[in-house]
Amino acid sequence: MDSDNPAEATTRRDDILEAAARLFRSQGYTATSMRQIARAVGYNTVAGLYNHFDSKEAIFAALLDRHAPYSQVFDAMEKIDGDDAETYLRNLLRATVPIMMDRLDYLQLVLIDLQELEGRMLAALLQRMFPRFMQYLVHLMRFPECARTSRRRPSCAPSSPSPSATCSPR
Repeated sequence: MDSDNPAEATTRRDDILEAAARLFRSQGYTATSMRQIARAVGYNTVAGLYNHFDSKEAIFAALLDRHAPYSQVFDAMEKIDGDDAETYLRNLLRATVPIMMDRLDYLQLVLIDLQELEGRMLAALLQRMFPRFMQYLVHLMRFPECARTSRRRPSCAPSSPSPSATCSPR
């Protein structure tokens, strides 16, 4: 570490993340080098970065974790109610979309991840969130109209001349 003082090390880590976020948002992941991040926080070499992060990918993953609004989204989802699936989903969107819209910084990082890293960082983050997310899907499946979705739609019946031509995902 740069210092034996944990508070100073945390501050330096925060400085690295802020500088990296600015660079990633302005240039993208691939075009941002560890040397540029090091210079942005006042290091002469990249060695100081490696005291805090193993790699550029680790910095990017830490940024996604830091900016992810999922705890806020899950808190809002816990308060959602509805008498049917449509009402429940409408209320869910009303509660969660504003949270996501307030986190455009996060959405920019997600887009960079999707475009340049094939979504690897987001996939890892979502995998950690999956068990909690599943609770809400299970709740949604309790509505009668959702339980029926597992049955075939009439246009997908085997007697249809060409199921692939008439069936499309919703």
